[in-house]
Parts: sequence; structure tokens; C-alpha cells
Amino acid sequence: MRRGQALKYQKDFKLAIEDFEEAKKLEKEGEKDAAKWIRLTQEDIVHEENIKKIMENAEALKGKEYIDYLLEFLKGKKDEKEKVEDKEKKRTLR
Repeated sequence: MRRGQALKYQKDFKLAIEDFEEAKKLEKEGEKDAAKWIRLTQEDIVHEENIKKIMENAEALKGKEYIDYLLEFLKGKKDEKEKVEDKEKKRTLR
């Protein structure tokens, strides 16, 4: 279990989940720690993917446009591809 936690914080999510699955097999009846850590690790994977998408677009957007895009994306209102395409269209029109 502790090795899984260490791997989770090192962002090696795949190995962490494998460790938690092994720990789940060894848990006593009624314990739910491994299931909790698996769920938390899966949430971290989704969070890490969202951050990766945001950072991929950081170069295309500057200043206020990037902040506006970031806020909209985090609220779930924007797809990362739409904003990059819009920005490229604006550049070609100038």
C-alpha cells in the first residue's frame, strides 16, 4: 500500500493502481483503503490529463486570451481544439 502511495505521488499511476489492486487482495474484511486509493489515483489521472491539454495550448495563446481560455476550459465550456483553431484563424486574418 505504501509503495502504491509513493508511486501515485511520483505520477506513475499505472504501477500505483497495480499495487493498490494487490493490496486490495490482502485487505481484511470490511476495509476499504485500497478502493479509496484506486479511486483517488483515477481522479488524479483525469486531472493530470486536463493539465496536459491546457499546457499543450499555452504556446498558441498569449496573455488575457490564455487566461480566458483556461477559465472556460476548467468550467468545461471549451474544447481545447476549438480555441487553437480559432487562434490560428485570427492569425491568418491579420
